[in-house]
Amino acid sequence: MTVAMNPSSDNAATVVDLPAVADLAAAEGLRDHLLDALVAGEGDLVLRAEGVERLSTACVQVLLAAGASLSARGNRLILTNPSPAVDEAFDRLGLGADLHNMT
Repeated sequence: MTVAMNPSSDNAATVVDLPAVADLAAAEGLRDHLLDALVAGEGDLVLRAEGVERLSTACVQVLLAAGASLSARGNRLILTNPSPAVDEAFDRLGLGADLHNMT
């Protein structure tokens, strides 16, 4: 399975477009793409989330783990323009505050 993302360099940040469907089947691919972005970049990781139509619990866990890894090295995971599906996924898990900290 391939998760389509478009990494690009934006000053010190690496920018990645999240896929429209980030479900359980996409979690491993998402993890692999984010790991690649973490290794390639030295700054913050910016995830464009406006096109996300579905976000599973597994993918939320991947995002939280990436955020923790970035925080440990003094950087941030930043979600830009989270779609309603992203808001709902985090809220459903009681993680609305975590999402707020990433935006």
